[in-house]
Amino acid sequence: MIVALKNVLSTGFLELPDFFNLVIFDRTILNLILAIVLILLSFLLKNVLAKLVVRFFNKTLFRKVQLEEETKLQKRVSWLFPLLVFRLADIVWFKFEPEVHRVIDPIILALTIVWLLAVSEIIIHEFFNHLAKNKSESFNKTIFSFSLQIVRVTLVLLGIIMILHAFNINVAALITGLGIGGLAVSMAAKDIIADLIGGFTIMSEKIFEIGDYIANPDIEGTVENIKFRQSEIRALDEGLIYVPNSLLTENYVINYTKRDKRRVDIYVYLPYSTENEQIEKLSKYIENDLASQDKILTDSQYLAIESIEKDFITFYIRYYLSDISYPLFMAERDRIYKVIWQFLLDNNLDQPHTRIEFKAEKFPIEAKQD
Repeated sequence: MIVALKNVLSTGFLELPDFFNLVIFDRTILNLILAIVLILLSFLLKNVLAKLVVRFFNKTLFRKVQLEEETKLQKRVSWLFPLLVFRLADIVWFKFEPEVHRVIDPIILALTIVWLLAVSEIIIHEFFNHLAKNKSESFNKTIFSFSLQIVRVTLVLLGIIMILHAFNINVAALITGLGIGGLAVSMAAKDIIADLIGGFTIMSEKIFEIGDYIANPDIEGTVENIKFRQSEIRALDEGLIYVPNSLLTENYVINYTKRDKRRVDIYVYLPYSTENEQIEKLSKYIENDLASQDKILTDSQYLAIESIEKDFITFYIRYYLSDISYPLFMAERDRIYKVIWQFLLDNNLDQPHTRIEFKAEKFPIEAKQD
């Protein structure tokens, strides 16, 4: 390099071919320029190249899967090109000494491992999402979320082990060293272990799932997520409660969403002067109406006089809806009101003391919506 600089100073200039043949750090300027230009181009074109690669795989390997994280996948794939170009530049142009390779090789390997695991996480996420959409009964949203957490933790642990190995760190010796303080760690991590066991208990026994409305002595709300250590519960006031899983397995939990039917109670207050024939006619009319409805369990009907007071007669109707959804509950309330009131109008029973009370089991969150 010193000789080349002396030539420049003595002649005042160099022809272009001679300039490219100048040697700096035992490498020609031409090789250094080519390497740097290619590395810069890899950064400039990485997004375009990644988009082409993802589109290719989307039409071949992923043609049956609708990618929801395509943009994120493109960003992660794009970092492969600078890594490959840098390795190519090292082999063809830079040609670093062994001492330098002992430093940069583990770094490049670690970055490659991180890239590979990051792309794998996206691909597995898309695969699980595809299963959740096409096999909703066996692979629901709760299993999807929990399985994805297991995959992420596994990938992180695998990545840490591989990176430590890349830097020639003895993983077995490190684990043995950590085991010396295992007793102290286990004492401090007792609650963490209890929460982890609680999380697996919730999943394995299906105590509740994402979207269920649950309640226990301390909290109630809609389950938004189930993680290893804690579950996220959306309370009635819209606040998000982070509950350790151990607390949800140690105490009882009422899962309102698991109910398979909803009870309906109706009280019709008839005028005191209502005759028995009119009451029997009302009973038969309601029985026929309920029997014609698909969402009503016909074997659960009960119709009878509840009480006779000074000014009115209470006629009681009870039945069950086969669907617990809140929209059905609201629609049934509107429907049965109209049916009964039309009968009262047609039979001249719309007197001052006549009224109808519709009572149905409500979940706490539904009481708030009313």
